[in-house]
Amino acid sequence: MIDLKCVKHMDHHPLDPGPFDPDLLYLQPEHRSQHIWTSDLQPESQVRTRLRDSAWEILAARPPHPRVLDILRRGGIYRCVEVGRVQHDRSLVTALIERWRSETHTFHLRTSEATITLQDVEVIYGLQVDGRPLYIEEPPVLPPYRDELTRLTGFAALDGHISGQSRVLLSALYAYLRLTDTQHPIGEVTPQADVDRCARLYLLIIFGAILFPNTSGSHLSLRYLRYIDDLAEIGCYSWGAAVLAYMYRGLCRCSMGTRVEVPAFCSLLQIWVWTRLRPFQPIPAHPPADYLTVPMPYARRWSRGVRRRAETHHSLLPFKDQLDRMTAQTAFIWTPYDHILDELPAFCRAGQHMWMSRCPLIHMDIVEYHAPDRVLRQFGYVQNIPAATVWEHDHYAGDERAGVDDAWRLYMQQQVQSWDVRMTSLAVVGHDTPIHVYMKWYMRITRIIIGNPSRRRPDGLGYVALARAYEALVRTVQTMR
Repeated sequence: MIDLKCVKHMDHHPLDPGPFDPDLLYLQPEHRSQHIWTSDLQPESQVRTRLRDSAWEILAARPPHPRVLDILRRGGIYRCVEVGRVQHDRSLVTALIERWRSETHTFHLRTSEATITLQDVEVIYGLQVDGRPLYIEEPPVLPPYRDELTRLTGFAALDGHISGQSRVLLSALYAYLRLTDTQHPIGEVTPQADVDRCARLYLLIIFGAILFPNTSGSHLSLRYLRYIDDLAEIGCYSWGAAVLAYMYRGLCRCSMGTRVEVPAFCSLLQIWVWTRLRPFQPIPAHPPADYLTVPMPYARRWSRGVRRRAETHHSLLPFKDQLDRMTAQTAFIWTPYDHILDELPAFCRAGQHMWMSRCPLIHMDIVEYHAPDRVLRQFGYVQNIPAATVWEHDHYAGDERAGVDDAWRLYMQQQVQSWDVRMTSLAVVGHDTPIHVYMKWYMRITRIIIGNPSRRRPDGLGYVALARAYEALVRTVQTMR
């Protein structure tokens, strides 16, 4: 038995929460968890998610005409709107980001690695995963985005509406949409060109405010104009892979240093957590009457919110504490869709043949990597000790502002070629590795706990984590070295 009074003396006996073998998690000195452990970042510090309430209000106040809807539903894009708004729990998102590792593109939980995969994207939100990558090689000279915005949507932006070269004010788009809807509403006899321009306005809002939000609280990216010029091509892209690439990039950046912004489709992350982690699984408040009767993706069951009487919510320290002591293998639900997959619409499993592809995920100039071989149990297989990752250490640092040169174009061409042969790179299911062999390896290469039990409020108030259990755990694991 460890006396609780010894906790205040822990600074004299430094704890080592891992990794004990630093070869895999080589970015630990710069990782968010390190800053929390050393108090460079306060344990209560939360990230900011981007849930654009104004965008949801626009979509609710100005629902698109059925002719416009036919365009928006291509590739599953509009399903995120049909599912409905999901209120973000920033504390829950923060607790998961503290365990995200850009070295592996997985969350390092106490039970093993886990991650959001192409399967999750397609099942939860019905976003198409099989298709062309979201990448078009840029010509040497690009037309000004402002001119393209006018040509494709009819909206002539003023100087105050544009930020930099490629962002437009969301409120300005809404004002124009409201004006045109009032003066020239879409009808059955409306020329198709006007219907197309209206659809592009909605697509910009969905892309920039919901699926691919940036760190701005008011502006949307105009870079998507190139992908909605030909509306007949909308359904040809892998929007699911693009959403996952964008999310991985946002998680990678926010998990490093002391960043506070996480530009990503966090509704997907939150429903993934609710679906798979038993300690955080709430009860849907009132499951929709049309759940599993109307062709909607899995996320629909959460669209009415959740009961909050019995579950922890909006409280970061208890979330961190639960993750720090989540040791039971049953705490993580490895295959939550097995019993419902056949009941979901066909579009929720259309890309099933490539769910286990070890392929690049492409969102314009963002390239991240899908690593299903690290989470084989999420596909119903025994987890082997995975091979080392192959991506660059600082892959998450680059973006379009770094400039485009011949070397970059060649790199992107190689990534697109890898995507094109994605079915030749499926994760290999090898021999069965006993779970205790895998876990012994995993406990040496992972970060065991995030919260530092020696860092407590000087006034003794607030939530107190299980410090005695932490100390006993860490000192026990240290003997495994």
